[in-house]
Amino acid sequence: MAGTRRELRKDHVRNHLLDELIALLAAGAMDVSHDAVAARSGVARRTVYRYFPDRKALMDAALDRVRSLAGPQVTYPRSASELLATLEPIYTGFDRIAPIATMLRSTPQGRALRLAQN
Repeated sequence: MAGTRRELRKDHVRNHLLDELIALLAAGAMDVSHDAVAARSGVARRTVYRYFPDRKALMDAALDRVRSLAGPQVTYPRSASELLATLEPIYTGFDRIAPIATMLRSTPQGRALRLAQN
């Protein structure tokens, strides 16, 4: 078994919170606080804090979630040959999440998300 029922539930809640945060950003929300994620997700504020103790943890996890939605081949290449070898999976992955990828690159919300990781 890949994980216990409790672990699977925790993963589901965590991903739900991140998906709702991404949806908030895609909808143009500038308030990406724990309170906003809790309200959108329908969970208590403390639940969001349980998974993400601060704003940086929340934003870092959201970027990781976007990458996971794009697929396992979407990574930062370490060399030119690695870049060439992964071009097709990278573009396929970004096509799969086109609205999210567009939001990340072309909105103030996406910029805030990217800058949170720098």
